[in-house]
Amino acid sequence: MKDENPRIKALIADITTRRDCKISEMQAVSAHLRSVNSEIQHLDFLRSELLKEAGISEQDLHAIVFAVGKQNRPGEAAQAAATAEEKTSGVKLRSGLITVFDKEGNRHFATPEDYKAGKYPLDEYTPEAIVVRRKNSDEWMEISLVNMSCKHPETGIASNESDVRMPFGGNGEHVEGLVQYGYDDRKQLNIKSTNEENGYGSYGYVASSKFADGDGDKATDPTKRYYFSDDDHYLPLSRLADGKPNPRFGMGEKQPSFLADGVNFESNNKAILAMATKQSDWRTAAEIENNAEPGNYPAAECCARFKTPHYADWGMPTAEDWAVAFEDYAEVNDGLKAVQAINPSLAVPLRYDHDYLSCSEYSRHYVYIVYTDYGYMGYIHKVYPRLVRAFRLLRI
Repeated sequence: MKDENPRIKALIADITTRRDCKISEMQAVSAHLRSVNSEIQHLDFLRSELLKEAGISEQDLHAIVFAVGKQNRPGEAAQAAATAEEKTSGVKLRSGLITVFDKEGNRHFATPEDYKAGKYPLDEYTPEAIVVRRKNSDEWMEISLVNMSCKHPETGIASNESDVRMPFGGNGEHVEGLVQYGYDDRKQLNIKSTNEENGYGSYGYVASSKFADGDGDKATDPTKRYYFSDDDHYLPLSRLADGKPNPRFGMGEKQPSFLADGVNFESNNKAILAMATKQSDWRTAAEIENNAEPGNYPAAECCARFKTPHYADWGMPTAEDWAVAFEDYAEVNDGLKAVQAINPSLAVPLRYDHDYLSCSEYSRHYVYIVYTDYGYMGYIHKVYPRLVRAFRLLRI
């Protein structure tokens, strides 16, 4: 092309850019449609199996759906929800409470002390999760009582044996929509000593109640958190002394750090599962393929398959979720140990010397992780198997 045609050059460049944007949009829509189609197939399978078991025809099904719809009108459903909420035990939310449901489906929050004292017997109450705080003071999550398992994706398993370890997966693939990679020049804020910027945006150490003293016991002052070491890169506390969110948490010198990837818990899981295409029947298969091949994302798949009697909306936690939960490590483990003491098959505490995967991506080959022995948060290769816990948003 001749230099005397700059207008044509600019026009071609503009058209090419717009074309590439449309291709990206088309690819995103295609990924979403694949995910939706997979969910539809899963629902069709479940419906078909239930119809066979109940001996109900498709024609009879329409009549049943209409009748149920009349019974569950929006106003009545809202009233039923309000009534159930009134029956929920009036315990002030805090990390470490045990979520239990009674036989009528009402939710209660039990303290570890009351639970161990036998006030919520298993023949009347079902334990399903442990409460954990989110960064915002009015937002809460719940962590699963058990580890995820590729051999038991629906139920997980209350142990730390080898079959509960799995990789993040998708080796070599970048998950569109997650945190972009390349954070070595992003600095964290050190608020523990000098209030000066210190450390790197790609890793840091989390304050935790686990490090209150040499034994890892809880601090006498529950609002104070301690670090494993005094000479490394600190991650700021997620909350201020008054319980309000700390605006410095997840902020770097110029840009957000990996603790503020700009994508929330549900969006991260949705983006990862849209990439899970290698095992087409992962939503219904008896076992999930436990490898890190492209298109395989066993950790997120297991979290999505996991169910408890009253919850079916579990997912994989972000790096930020893990950082906040680890601040209350001792409290969370108190709840898990209380359930385990009643029945070892129902719960397993967080490992004192292990590490857990998050759904926050560092690069095509690495993903963020929390190491419980030091409170260190960094990244590891996506092919390395690690423990996985499911989290869910606690909706009050």
